[in-house]
Amino acid sequence: MIVDRLVIHHTYTGTTAFDVSQNHHHGTLEGGIAPSGGVVQFQGGPDLVRVRRSPTLAEMRAVRTTIRFRLPPLGIDPGFSPQRRMNLIEGYISFALVIEPDKSLHGTILDRTGTWRGCQSAAGVLQPDHWHEATFVHDGFSACRIDLDGVTIAESFDALGPVTAPKDPYGIAIGHWPDPDDRYSLVGEIDDVKVWMNRPDAFVNVVDECCVDREGIDDLFDRLRGEKFDDPSFDPATYQAAAEAMMDLGGKTFGGIASGSEANRRESWDLARRFLLAFGSGDRDGFVETMAVATKAAAQRVPAATLEADAAALLDALHPTVLGPLIDAVMGGADEAAQARIGAKLGISDWLDAFCLGWGKPRPSDDRKPDDPDKPKDPKGHGDPTGPETTDRNHDDVPPSWGAGAEHHHDEELGDQT
Repeated sequence: MIVDRLVIHHTYTGTTAFDVSQNHHHGTLEGGIAPSGGVVQFQGGPDLVRVRRSPTLAEMRAVRTTIRFRLPPLGIDPGFSPQRRMNLIEGYISFALVIEPDKSLHGTILDRTGTWRGCQSAAGVLQPDHWHEATFVHDGFSACRIDLDGVTIAESFDALGPVTAPKDPYGIAIGHWPDPDDRYSLVGEIDDVKVWMNRPDAFVNVVDECCVDREGIDDLFDRLRGEKFDDPSFDPATYQAAAEAMMDLGGKTFGGIASGSEANRRESWDLARRFLLAFGSGDRDGFVETMAVATKAAAQRVPAATLEADAAALLDALHPTVLGPLIDAVMGGADEAAQARIGAKLGISDWLDAFCLGWGKPRPSDDRKPDDPDKPKDPKGHGDPTGPETTDRNHDDVPPSWGAGAEHHHDEELGDQT
C-alpha cells in the first residue's frame, strides 16, 4: 500500500502536544510532563503522550512512523535492565517501535495471525546523548523496515498484514506503552513525532467506482446464495477471505523480490507500481508482462517450497468460491476449450464485467494479429478467405453489386482518358 497519508505530527514547540497535521490528533500529556523548547523530557514512570483512537486511525491498514529522540548521556541511569525495553511509540494492539535493552531498535505489528512480528536491528546501534531519527514502516502486506538516521538497519518480509488499527481504550502512546502500568516507559527526550498511514485511495482506479455495476454484483451474489450448486450455506465471508489471501500472496511475492539488496528493493517497488498502473488502467498486455517479470524474479529469489506452499494456500482460499470448479478443471489437466466452457457456465465473464475487469478476460482464440503465421490466408495473399465475401475478396474480382457483365479497369489501363 501507499503509506503517505500524514495523520499525526507533534512538534512540541508550544506547551501542548498539538497535531500540526490538521487531523486533530492532539496528544494528552500524562504523568506531569510538559513540552519545553520543542522537547518533551520523559523521566520514566507514568510519563507519556497519548493520542486517542479516531475514525481516521480506525482505517489504518499500513503504518509509517518517524521519531526524533535522544537517550541520556553516559553516567546517567537510562533505566535499562536486562529485562526492560523502552517504548518510543506503540499503538494499542496495533504496532510498536521500541528500544530493546541491548540498544537495538525493534519494530513490530500485530499480524493477521495475532502474533507480534516485525524486524529488529543489530545491538548497540543507538548512542547516548545523541539525537537520532528512527523510522519504522509496514506496507500493510508483509514487508517492514527500520531506518536510523536515513540508513536501513533492519527489514523483513514475513509480517503478514494488514496492520491492526489502534484500539480503544488506549489508542497510541508516545514514550510509554499504551497500557496503564509503567513497565516500558522511556527515559530520554523526544522532539518530533510523525505517523503516516495508508490512503483510502491507495489503489486509485484499481476498480473504477463509476464503472462498477453494483446492481449486477448484487444479482450475482443473490444467484450464488440461491443457486450455488444448491448449497444454502453460501457465505460471502468466503470471498473476503479469498481477496485477503490474494493480497497476502501479492505482498509476500513482492516482498520476496525486494529481499537481498537495495537494487532488488527498487525493482520490487517499480514492479508493484507498474502492476497497479496496468491493473488500474485496464492494460492487459502491461498486466501480463508485469506478472511475468514478477513471477520470474520470485522464482529466482524465493525458495520453491515457499512458492508452492503460498500457491496452495491461495488455491485453498479460492476453491470455496465460484472459481472452485474451474480450479478443479485446471488442476485436473482440462484443455483450454474445456476450461472456457466451465468458465462460461460459471459466469466468470459476468463477474469480471460487473467489476469493470472485462479487460482481463482471455482473448478469443481467433483474436490474432495479421502477421500471425497460424492465421488462415488466401493463397494469393488477399486477406482471410473465411471472412465476409464482400470484404475479403480478390481485388481482381468484380463486386457482385456492379451487375452481370461488368468489367474492372485498373488506373494504369485508363491512361490519359481522364
